[in-house]
Amino acid sequence: MLFRRAAHCCCVPTGKPGKQSLWHLIVPALMSAGISVIFYSNVFARSPDTENSSINCSAMVVAIDIGHSIQAPGTRSARGVPEYIFNKRQATAIVEEAGQDFPNLHVIILNDQGRNISLRQRVQMSVNAGASIFISIHHDSAQKRYLRQWTYKGKSLDHTPAIHGFSLFISPQEKNGPSRHLAAEIATRMIAAGRVPSDHHAEDIPGERRLLLDRFLGIYAAPFGVLVRSAIPAVLVEFGVIRNKDEEAQLAKPAMRQKLAKALLQGIARFCRNDPAGCDGCQR
Repeated sequence: MLFRRAAHCCCVPTGKPGKQSLWHLIVPALMSAGISVIFYSNVFARSPDTENSSINCSAMVVAIDIGHSIQAPGTRSARGVPEYIFNKRQATAIVEEAGQDFPNLHVIILNDQGRNISLRQRVQMSVNAGASIFISIHHDSAQKRYLRQWTYKGKSLDHTPAIHGFSLFISPQEKNGPSRHLAAEIATRMIAAGRVPSDHHAEDIPGERRLLLDRFLGIYAAPFGVLVRSAIPAVLVEFGVIRNKDEEAQLAKPAMRQKLAKALLQGIARFCRNDPAGCDGCQR
């Protein structure tokens, strides 16, 4: 176990993948006290595949894939808003934040017109753009057993009070590769921004049973098409559960979208060793 504090910065272990720890309780208190936290995982300490996984930011192209399309909009929120709307708004916030505070990151949106294109086409578009990183933007739902009825503006709709939080997915082939490293950096920044990871996709029920790599950071491995077809570091981000009416209300706020956009970009920048905010002088 490693716990190090220097210049108001501490490094904490994520522990073995899928194992809950007391750091879930300790880390929020550290952050509230103004102490910067770096998450250290022995996966990366021991894996030669990730020692040199960082890449040069000076000419980096980050491809942002807006999950789903206008015609096939994905799930619906507790208030009946299509997931695609949430995805597109978050993607737009990411591009705007990059233009303001991350000049070394050239962020592009794939399929900004919302056409119904295949997963293979999405990956090919990132290749054509010369992308170095692929990020797919999504918002989450919950299995039927967790849905409850409620009335919103005279309509009977489904929501879940039980499931909330973000999740990140990488290809199973990348369990110890650059995509895992990238996902860890993004998750760390999202937690620092006040978000909570979810482990509900690992539950042993139909529709879930995803391989949970790191419960603390909410990282899973799944053979999603855009991930397994990508030859560059690729992460699918579920920013939160919009079927949870309280979380939906938070994710619908422009200020929250901006905060999450900044967290995502900080994670990407940290991954390639070019985080403009640094880490209070603390090195991984």
